[in-house]
Amino acid sequence: MFHFFRRIRQKLITDGHLSKYLIYALGEILLVVAGILIALQINNWNQNNNNEKLETTYLERLKKDLRKDSSRMNAHMHLLEVKADILQSLLKEQLDSIDYIANVRNPYSIFATRSIHTANLNTATFDDLISTGNIANIKDIELRDSIITYYTVTKRHEKILSNKLSDWSQRISELIPGEMGLYARSGQKKPTTEQINHLKENLRMNLTELKPSINAELNHTGLQYDYNKSTQDYNKQLLTIIDEKLSERF
Repeated sequence: MFHFFRRIRQKLITDGHLSKYLIYALGEILLVVAGILIALQINNWNQNNNNEKLETTYLERLKKDLRKDSSRMNAHMHLLEVKADILQSLLKEQLDSIDYIANVRNPYSIFATRSIHTANLNTATFDDLISTGNIANIKDIELRDSIITYYTVTKRHEKILSNKLSDWSQRISELIPGEMGLYARSGQKKPTTEQINHLKENLRMNLTELKPSINAELNHTGLQYDYNKSTQDYNKQLLTIIDEKLSERF
């Protein structure tokens, strides 16, 4: 094709048709420019299409993570409710109303009060978005800001709430008889009636001294519960926004 155009140019010059040559040359330039513009347009379309597919993939992943987070928070909030009930029973010195053995009806016992932990929410997709710079592919600015706010606040709160604000975990661990501690760690060997009575007696003898630690742990448990509740609400709002955005594409 280029050989064909070159022959036309040479013939116009040889025949002395300078004006026709200039018009032809201008037309050839315009043709090349048009070709470049079309190629750029196609490339931009392909890039935008790929970016939209990538955005959809990330939104689907975030949706999956948020649903798992919701389930984790529900389970964690139930644990915190059980823990608060046990701590309140200790403050009221109602030792016989406490579960000392986990069962089907109540999978948590007094051992659940020893752990200070968070729901440990999943941030893998968000971390990937930030580290790769693909967060920019979330075109909706309001949605992007909501995602960043949710995960930034979540990480900060979980870091704060994971700190031990009382010595309750250490104190209750010291009162649990040695063999009974094996059950607490593995959940495979259930404590005997004798071990449970031993623990009750240890608690009864030390309750007055333990109450400041119990109160501090109860306050911390309340903070964790309130945090999970507010995070759960934000989680639902973010899921709704993502669902709406994805529904626009299908």
